[in-house]
Amino acid sequence: MDFLGLQIDLGPIESTALAFGVLLVFGVIGGRIARKIGLPAITGYLVFGILLNPYISQKLFSWSLFEPSIWEDGIRVFDGPVELVYDLIIPMALSLIAFVIGGSLRIDNLKGIGKSVGIVTLTQGLAPFALVLLILGFGAQPLVGKYLTEFNLDTQSYIAIGLVAGAISLATAPAAVVAVLHELKAKGPLTNTILAVVALDDALAVICFALVAGFSSSLLNSGGVSVSDMIAHPAVEILFSLLLGLIFAFMLIYITRYLRRQRVQTTLAVLGLVVACGGVAYVLDLSIILANMAFGFVVVNRMKHSRMIDAVVGIEDLVFVLFFTLAGASFFGGEHLDTNALLAIVVIGVLIVAGRMAGKFGGSWVGAKMAGAPETVRKYLGFALLPKAGVSIGLALSLQSKEGFHSIASIVVGAIIISTIVNELIAPPLAKYGIMKSGEGRLTRRVN
Repeated sequence: MDFLGLQIDLGPIESTALAFGVLLVFGVIGGRIARKIGLPAITGYLVFGILLNPYISQKLFSWSLFEPSIWEDGIRVFDGPVELVYDLIIPMALSLIAFVIGGSLRIDNLKGIGKSVGIVTLTQGLAPFALVLLILGFGAQPLVGKYLTEFNLDTQSYIAIGLVAGAISLATAPAAVVAVLHELKAKGPLTNTILAVVALDDALAVICFALVAGFSSSLLNSGGVSVSDMIAHPAVEILFSLLLGLIFAFMLIYITRYLRRQRVQTTLAVLGLVVACGGVAYVLDLSIILANMAFGFVVVNRMKHSRMIDAVVGIEDLVFVLFFTLAGASFFGGEHLDTNALLAIVVIGVLIVAGRMAGKFGGSWVGAKMAGAPETVRKYLGFALLPKAGVSIGLALSLQSKEGFHSIASIVVGAIIISTIVNELIAPPLAKYGIMKSGEGRLTRRVN
């Protein structure tokens, strides 16, 4: 291309290092801008990642003041070598996220929560699953089906989308919730219930996702899987994922005996084994998230301290910038969709938000009522369970590598990213509102 007398090639980025740098810089800029205007950094990562998607960048540049033909290919950052970055960063980020979540599940803390939190966890998880399944499985086709004809979806395909999106809708982002609680210095029964529920929520989502994936695959590939296979395969995947995490946990416990008071070497050992656990899970077609959650759970409870978990927290920011920016760049799997299809997937994302919000509010209220929880828990728990981030996007992205999900993977990824962006805009203020209204926020007590 000739531009101002210069020969410029905006085709696929040929250097893996350059692709890595572009993704990192875009993510950092997006996060900084988001924080400046009062939004969570993850929103900026995702939005600026989306700008790197060939389809989106092509549209943006074609609307620019320059000759449209100059930008006909968009910024082809999600091609070629960047896939090497993708194959490294996505498993690494999912492994770290899962390891930290597993490390937050300390048995000492879980012992005192009682059966009431178990009831609430189930109801606030199963309610959004059921609502999202019903809305997408039976309502999305007449609403947006005519705009997604290029995907050749039938009724069973929409039910499969509803199943996997419903399972993903169980997850709550612990980091966002904990950040709000810390900001408000919240204490009380509602705060204790929130912490217990979000600690268990992601584990429930991962297990539910593993269970519905087999059934969804059978719907998408009609006649190819027996009922016993639909039950046996996810059960085997869950069992062996847990076993893999157990093996790596004891490896880490053994290795760190020789690394006492050696902080840098300990961090490297933890990081190496966490990433290796995710890599082995990927090769064996097991759950990266479930294996590393088991890994973190066993380590923190066996060693009776959180130093191994804290060792990787310091590098989370770098990995998260790349992870969420890549998630945005893989928006719709890099496919070139017409405007109607794009808008249809946005509508599906909004439907997920609506179904998930209704389920979280209704399910938490019903569960708290059944468990005899205080009125503040019944009225305001749902406000704090809306954030979603890493696990949700990670589960959606995992569909791209699962056999049999090619026809719906890009739709689910796009819709989950849209729903995550919307949730990141509305969830933190709503969480603050609920905690303040309950009277457990420090600012409320000062005012009163």
